[in-house]
Amino acid sequence: MSFVYHGPLEPGSPLFQGRQAETSKLVKACRGKVEAYQLVYGSRQSGKTSLLQHLCHQFQQSNLPPHLC
Repeated sequence: MSFVYHGPLEPGSPLFQGRQAETSKLVKACRGKVEAYQLVYGSRQSGKTSLLQHLCHQFQQSNLPPHLC
């Protein structure tokens, strides 16, 4: 099986599923006082960029400060 790169999912994609726990933790961390850096890590093609783009889209929809994205 060969590796084919398709890039991150578009915000709002129905394929973006099962990341509610991670999204909730990041939203809570971003809305609170900055006490530490947040690190998103995982293996290749595990959805890290899609998660962050989804999070940024969520912030833009709720009119949060642009520096969060």
